[in-house]
Amino acid sequence: MEDVVEKLEDVVEKLEDVVEKLEDVVEKLEDVVEKLEDVVEKLEDVVEKLEDVVEKLKDVVEKLEDVVEKLEDVVEKLEDVVEKLEDVVEKLEDVVEKLEDVVEKLKDVVEKLVKMEGREYNK
Repeated sequence: MEDVVEKLEDVVEKLEDVVEKLEDVVEKLEDVVEKLEDVVEKLEDVVEKLEDVVEKLKDVVEKLEDVVEKLEDVVEKLEDVVEKLEDVVEKLEDVVEKLEDVVEKLKDVVEKLVKMEGREYNK
């Protein structure tokens, strides 16, 4: 019987050792869980900040789309202006050409008048 008691004492001692080790492991696990909770909290903060950034980016994209649309309108209007200016330039070129013709004709008339005047003085 003594033998059994001795063996039981050994088993109890081993069990106590195991329980002690388990308590150490549980303590370490609690530390790990605490650290994990901290990490999760930080991750939640990061996710919240990222969501804010995404919202702001959406706003920026929307505003940029508006700007692009307005710029497209401006470009279209500028193209119209350029087209009208090209028409004006073409008409001005026509006017200049006609004025050059008028000037040439006036020169001819003046030359004829000068010749006619010269004949009258010579008479």
